[in-house]
Amino acid sequence: MMNIMKAIVDLIDTYSTNLGLPIRLINLAGEEKIVSSENSGTILMGDVRKILEIGRTSKEPHIVTLGEEGQMTNYIISSPIHSEESNGYFLVGGPFQKGIFHIKDEEKLTIVHKMELLTVTISILIRELDNDAYRERKAMIEKDFSSLSDEIDSVLNKTMCLNKLDFIGYAKKEQDHFSIQSTFGQRVDVLLNQTFFIGEGLLGQAVALGKQVYWNSTMKDRRAEFLNKYHLFPHHLICSPIEIDGEVTGLVFGGRFSETPISNEILYVQKRLSFFLAEREKVQMVLKNANRLTNNLQMLMDTLEIFVHSKDVKGLSNKVIHSYHRLSENSFVVFTLNGECTHRGLYDEHTFIAHQKFVKGSTEYTFHRSSERLVHQRIEWDNVRYGALTIKFPFDLTQEEKTALDFVCKLISIKYMLTNWKLQEPILVESNPDHEEIALYEIDKITDLHKVIEQLPITKREQEILDLILEGLNNQEVASYLNISSHTVKNHITNIYRKLNVTDRVQAMVKIYRIKYDM
Repeated sequence: MMNIMKAIVDLIDTYSTNLGLPIRLINLAGEEKIVSSENSGTILMGDVRKILEIGRTSKEPHIVTLGEEGQMTNYIISSPIHSEESNGYFLVGGPFQKGIFHIKDEEKLTIVHKMELLTVTISILIRELDNDAYRERKAMIEKDFSSLSDEIDSVLNKTMCLNKLDFIGYAKKEQDHFSIQSTFGQRVDVLLNQTFFIGEGLLGQAVALGKQVYWNSTMKDRRAEFLNKYHLFPHHLICSPIEIDGEVTGLVFGGRFSETPISNEILYVQKRLSFFLAEREKVQMVLKNANRLTNNLQMLMDTLEIFVHSKDVKGLSNKVIHSYHRLSENSFVVFTLNGECTHRGLYDEHTFIAHQKFVKGSTEYTFHRSSERLVHQRIEWDNVRYGALTIKFPFDLTQEEKTALDFVCKLISIKYMLTNWKLQEPILVESNPDHEEIALYEIDKITDLHKVIEQLPITKREQEILDLILEGLNNQEVASYLNISSHTVKNHITNIYRKLNVTDRVQAMVKIYRIKYDM
């Protein structure tokens, strides 16, 4: 726990030095929990109440100006950082040493993005602090059940012998049914991998009731048909549901074929076993989530480092693809940027088709199929989509993981624009015989994209092809749309590049959008 707190303090100090701003971690009650060592300013008393109001409702970091005329002060306030052990926190940077109107837009954008990364990182670390309570609980459970610290099969076998049962089994919930995954004892191996629904037979009824049930005369009970059809006719049956957060996720069942009754002590041990298995599953879930959060934190750090030092977007995007392939437990990941598609993992046609539709403008964001979660994330800037990242997760994402995914895709978008938006001196483009010569700086005055294309010194057919390229179609798709050969399309594109003095479609696209937005 101390190591995590030190990491949070060091992060705040590092970002404070980097931004040249004092940074504070404040809880939602207004108490300052951590203040950066570079504390070159204090929050004015009159601003505290307004900062609290903004901090509780802020959706993303943004710069605000508070105070009265003549005493205006600028701060940057983060979105809330949620915590299960407290009411939550938020970050406050400032006051700024110079007025906000003297800070360039690029510098403001950098400050906001760095504050956003710091918020995400601290959120993950605070979540780790919350998990310490679960780890302490795990230690207590392992101490109480030190003899039951083996795998489930070993635990079941020991319990069967301890209780002198004839058989014992374990069923786990899978979507809308339960599957029997472990069995020990006389003749019950035939139940392995068999399934039952909630409410079906004695096992299903125990699940539906959500409490331990003991039947002492199942030989005459028609609800025992599920067992009877496998030639199992127990006289006594105990069913103990495994419940986590109000939901039955599993079932331990056992019994005797003889008429020897089952004592209250055995019922207690069986109930205690179901509780232990529930706690064991909770601990495994917490540790797994903690590991996921740690991996996400490392991925964010690595991605940011590559963002700062890489010269182009390719290295950054490759890192993201590789990271999410690993974070999604080696699931299928597909990424498209400016018409170029890359994928990693075992190919999945459904995921690939859904990704292509999303790239072309589908509004679908997530798709659930059995135990899979298909997540799409846009690569866009200024409402212009340049590509997308699609990942087939085998689990639901936490809010921190969703935020991290959104953040790294924003980094890709920023790196892409920084790489390609290189302002050039106005040049005179070679004209086509059917067109008058026109300087690109004259086209800069045009704001409508289609009008920009119409004014370019290229033929009507070349204008059609350029328009389709800007919509994201590749050469083959353009050829199919215009009913011409891909070779003809390639020739037209070569002419377009020559006339616009560019070398590829990325530069052509950037030049057109730069003209449109008067960049």
